[in-house]
Amino acid sequence: IWRIAPAGFTPRKLPDLSAATPDQLAERLTDSNRTIRLTAHRLLCERNAKQAVGKLSSLARQSAGKPCLPIVLSALEQLGGLTEAHVAAALADSLAGNREVALRLAEPRLGSSAELRSVAAKLVSDPSPMVRFQLALTAGSLPSADAGKVLTGLIRQGAGDPWLNSAVLISAGDTTADLLAGVLASDPPAADKLSAVRGFVTRAAAAIGAKGDDATTSRLVSLVAAGQGRAAGLDLALLEGLGQGMRSKKRSLAEWLAKPGADFEPTAAKIRSRFAGAAKTLADESAAPAARADAARLLAFAPFKTASGPLSAALVPQSPQEVQLAAVRSLAAQPDPSVPGLLLTPWQQFGPSVRREVLEQLSAVPARVAALLDAVEKGQVKPADVEPTRIAQLKAHRNAAVRRRAAQVFAGQGGADRAKVIAAYRPALDLAGTADHGQAVFKQQCAACHKLAGEGHEVGPDLLAVVPGKSGEDLLTALLDPNREVDPRYLNYLANTLDGRSLTGVIVAETSAAITLRRSDGAEDTVRRADIDTLKSSGLSLMPEGLEKTVTRQDVADLLAYLRQTAGKGTPKK
Repeated sequence: IWRIAPAGFTPRKLPDLSAATPDQLAERLTDSNRTIRLTAHRLLCERNAKQAVGKLSSLARQSAGKPCLPIVLSALEQLGGLTEAHVAAALADSLAGNREVALRLAEPRLGSSAELRSVAAKLVSDPSPMVRFQLALTAGSLPSADAGKVLTGLIRQGAGDPWLNSAVLISAGDTTADLLAGVLASDPPAADKLSAVRGFVTRAAAAIGAKGDDATTSRLVSLVAAGQGRAAGLDLALLEGLGQGMRSKKRSLAEWLAKPGADFEPTAAKIRSRFAGAAKTLADESAAPAARADAARLLAFAPFKTASGPLSAALVPQSPQEVQLAAVRSLAAQPDPSVPGLLLTPWQQFGPSVRREVLEQLSAVPARVAALLDAVEKGQVKPADVEPTRIAQLKAHRNAAVRRRAAQVFAGQGGADRAKVIAAYRPALDLAGTADHGQAVFKQQCAACHKLAGEGHEVGPDLLAVVPGKSGEDLLTALLDPNREVDPRYLNYLANTLDGRSLTGVIVAETSAAITLRRSDGAEDTVRRADIDTLKSSGLSLMPEGLEKTVTRQDVADLLAYLRQTAGKGTPKK
């Protein structure tokens, strides 16, 4: 062990505490030297120095707002002198770390102390994420009714934090359905929290759906039938989560709604009555895009005869991109064998984001991969339309027949020399860029995975953190060779499930029971760990190669101008 110190440094001589009295040891808990504090705490506990409790109580009051408070409270706890008053005062302390420790100390007392429950509940809006995280864990010690209110409040405050989400689900346990009921019954979340709350609702509902309990499923579906959460789209997030979880039981939510059993028929009938209205809304070009997209999402659970026509009709250039994406996903959720044909027929009319989603959905199921390969062989889909990373995925497919056929269909297809592509586009750095057109390029090419100026989806890195200080050469390389340097947080993963699906995306949430994959346009899949056959990283970025196929040098110059103007103030040109 080496000690590095400046020349002439004289280390402080540590006091000999072996002969110190209990009160003297208690005083040492406030020492600025951590080693002295820890030694004093150890000796107090080893000697079971209960006679120091009075001194420690006095020090606890004097240590309010100071970093030494936790060790003083710990000594009181070990010596049996910690009271509710001590804990309540610490829960209201000015230092976040002290409040965090107080929550842990409060856990064995929450069941019997209404005062502590009341004070702890106020920390739902605590400015410290660590305090809120600890509160989510501590809530597991609360009575169910109190826990539900606290956990609901935490989700509404900070559902975007994956660690908080995991802690909330751990504490919710068997009361997860109660938690979801509370979230749906509350006022709609703030606009900046809405997406995160929807994501949490989907994950929590997936955990419930995976249990396959008809009574709980019926209870949650009844909330949707009653209109709870509809204003914020939380009802659809709940249905989608249930659908994801129920797949592990090899029974879709659509099948359950069609034949729920006599006890649950009234609830299912209420949802089925909404399908005709959803089809009408989806077809209404004057309706808001968000409303049409929500209607398409609901039709994922309708009978195929009811859903296929309206969903297919929405796959036209006149439909907003979000509506087309929702229609693609809802069609893909239907098990009918005609789905691949419905998705591929309008292929030539699809934009880049919709094409990516169609490929994702067709690649997820081996039977549908065959239809995709048929379309490539027939020229309906050009090999160049399929991203190099997707081709590599198909060539390495776990199904041997798919691997062989993909190798034949895509023979000679491979990624272009990235160095040559970058060299070909380097003249873009000398062109004058137009930020307005660059914004349009961003919306078309980048918004599926990046969010900037309120547009796009938070899948890839935060551009506000990445772009500043980057040179034009750096940005050009990142655009055209996304796999040269990949942040491990944004590696693309492939999860093969036991029911035969292949799902891709970056891992955005993990619990002991499940993982959540997020792909372009913010679409997510939550998979129980018990349902995973294999999970592996592709070693590649979620951002695909091949941007040069759809943009010109001037497009790149305009995009760089927009990024500099919006996300990278002062970014040098080269």
